[in-house]
Amino acid sequence: MRNSFQAIVRSFGLLNKTCCSVDGVDVSVIQSHILYEIENNENPSIQQLADLLGIDITTFSRQIQTLVKMELVTKEASKVDKRSF
Repeated sequence: MRNSFQAIVRSFGLLNKTCCSVDGVDVSVIQSHILYEIENNENPSIQQLADLLGIDITTFSRQIQTLVKMELVTKEASKVDKRSF
Protein backbone atom coordinates (compact mmCIF):
# COMPACT_ATOMS: atom_id res chain seq x y z
CA MET A 1 0.00 0.00 0.00
CA ARG A 2 2.85 2.42 0.85
CA ASN A 3 4.37 2.00 -2.63
CA SER A 4 1.06 2.84 -4.29
CA PHE A 5 0.64 5.92 -2.11
CA GLN A 6 4.14 7.11 -2.98
CA ALA A 7 3.46 6.72 -6.70
CA ILE A 8 0.25 8.73 -6.42
CA VAL A 9 1.92 11.51 -4.42
CA ARG A 10 4.73 11.76 -6.98
CA SER A 11 2.25 11.90 -9.85
CA PHE A 12 0.34 14.80 -8.32
CA GLY A 13 3.47 16.83 -7.53
CA LEU A 14 2.93 16.99 -3.77
CA LEU A 15 6.60 16.43 -3.00
CA ASN A 16 7.55 19.89 -1.71
CA LYS A 17 5.03 20.37 1.09
CA THR A 18 6.00 19.78 4.73
CA CYS A 19 4.47 16.53 5.83
CA CYS A 20 5.93 15.56 9.16
CA SER A 21 8.84 15.90 11.54
CA VAL A 22 11.73 13.60 12.39
CA ASP A 23 13.40 14.18 15.74
CA GLY A 24 11.71 17.59 15.91
CA VAL A 25 12.89 18.61 12.42
CA ASP A 26 10.27 19.36 9.76
CA VAL A 27 10.70 17.38 6.55
CA SER A 28 8.99 17.73 3.20
CA VAL A 29 7.13 14.91 1.52
CA ILE A 30 10.04 14.31 -0.89
CA GLN A 31 12.45 14.13 2.03
CA SER A 32 10.12 11.64 3.69
CA HIS A 33 10.12 9.54 0.51
CA ILE A 34 13.92 9.68 0.37
CA LEU A 35 14.21 8.53 3.98
CA TYR A 36 11.72 5.73 3.28
CA GLU A 37 13.66 4.50 0.23
CA ILE A 38 16.99 4.66 2.09
CA GLU A 39 15.47 2.56 4.87
CA ASN A 40 14.08 -0.03 2.45
CA ASN A 41 17.07 -0.39 0.09
CA GLU A 42 20.42 -1.74 1.18
CA ASN A 43 23.14 0.89 0.63
CA PRO A 44 21.44 2.64 -2.31
CA SER A 45 23.47 5.08 -4.38
CA ILE A 46 22.28 8.62 -4.91
CA GLN A 47 21.60 7.81 -8.57
CA GLN A 48 19.60 4.69 -7.66
CA LEU A 49 17.44 6.68 -5.24
CA ALA A 50 16.89 9.49 -7.75
CA ASP A 51 15.82 6.93 -10.37
CA LEU A 52 13.50 5.16 -7.91
CA LEU A 53 11.80 8.43 -7.05
CA GLY A 54 11.75 9.77 -10.62
CA ILE A 55 13.68 12.94 -9.71
CA ASP A 56 16.48 14.50 -11.75
CA ILE A 57 19.86 14.10 -10.09
CA THR A 58 20.46 17.84 -9.57
CA THR A 59 17.24 18.33 -7.62
CA PHE A 60 17.81 15.09 -5.76
CA SER A 61 21.35 16.09 -4.76
CA ARG A 62 20.02 19.30 -3.21
CA GLN A 63 17.53 17.31 -1.16
CA ILE A 64 20.27 14.94 0.02
CA GLN A 65 22.49 17.88 1.00
CA THR A 66 19.61 19.29 3.05
CA LEU A 67 19.08 15.93 4.78
CA VAL A 68 22.83 15.71 5.50
CA LYS A 69 22.75 19.21 7.07
CA MET A 70 19.73 18.13 9.14
CA GLU A 71 21.83 15.13 10.23
CA LEU A 72 19.12 12.71 9.11
CA VAL A 73 21.35 10.91 6.58
CA THR A 74 25.04 10.40 6.01
CA LYS A 75 26.71 10.41 2.63
CA GLU A 76 29.49 7.87 2.18
CA ALA A 77 31.65 6.88 -0.80
CA SER A 78 30.89 3.46 -2.23
CA LYS A 79 33.41 0.77 -1.35
CA VAL A 80 33.05 -0.61 -4.90
CA ASP A 81 33.11 2.66 -6.89
CA LYS A 82 34.66 5.63 -5.08
CA ARG A 83 32.90 8.02 -7.50
CA SER A 84 29.51 6.85 -6.24
CA PHE A 85 27.90 7.91 -2.93
